[in-house]
Amino acid sequence: MVNLLEKSKLHQTFRQARKIRRHRRKLIGEGVEQCVVVSAYPKSGNTWVARMVSDAIRCEMVAYLSDVQERLPRESGLDPAELRDDVVVARSHHTATLLTLGGVQPQDIAFVVRDPRDISVSGSGFLFASDNVPNEERIDQMIDQMVETQKPNVRWQDVRWDSFVQSAIRKNVLTIRYVDLVNDTAGVLKQILARLGHERSDELIDEVVRFHSFNTSKERAAASGRDDVHQYLRRGEPGAYRNYLNARQRERIESEFRQTMEYFDFL
Repeated sequence: MVNLLEKSKLHQTFRQARKIRRHRRKLIGEGVEQCVVVSAYPKSGNTWVARMVSDAIRCEMVAYLSDVQERLPRESGLDPAELRDDVVVARSHHTATLLTLGGVQPQDIAFVVRDPRDISVSGSGFLFASDNVPNEERIDQMIDQMVETQKPNVRWQDVRWDSFVQSAIRKNVLTIRYVDLVNDTAGVLKQILARLGHERSDELIDEVVRFHSFNTSKERAAASGRDDVHQYLRRGEPGAYRNYLNARQRERIESEFRQTMEYFDFL
């Protein structure tokens, strides 16, 4: 028999799924036939991936699946007349479970997975301070966020990091490791586009990758005077956690998430 707590969790989960379905229907109502969703735990690279995917497909990108009215400004300078209107790319920080409950097709989801040790550093400065500078106290706060949340499956803040990424495995959606994206951006982008049904030439993919490389994006943000974006792009280097985490913090993350980290070859 389902107790009251479980009923409450189920109610909140399905309520959030209905919101996702409603937002997706708004896009479909605008003539969109395919809603591609790039989801990830925060500070895992889904904005980078979503921008590359939308530029390669030549379609618009909405800020978040929960805010389909906000179109992100294009950085690539593509002529709006070149953009197709039957496909849209949306960012998300929802689990694959919620996305599929909300009507998003599994084959339309790309899920980015980053080493939780790197997330603890990157997220500590961005989510717990205004200067985006990690320190021990802020990192501990981020680790607490990733480990101790045991609430209903509604927002990313309510789900442990391992439960969040395991949802992608259970739903059999395409999972992309952030480290592979950094090491072979063109190859992984080609894989994502093929899975989504939008194969593109190597020349176009290389053009998109060059435009959205980390250093180029950071230089472009600095030159434009967009300090918020420039600050947001801190380093993006896999394994940089070695310069920040102490032995206690590393042990805590690795012991809490060992099974999932081993699955993704992070250990």
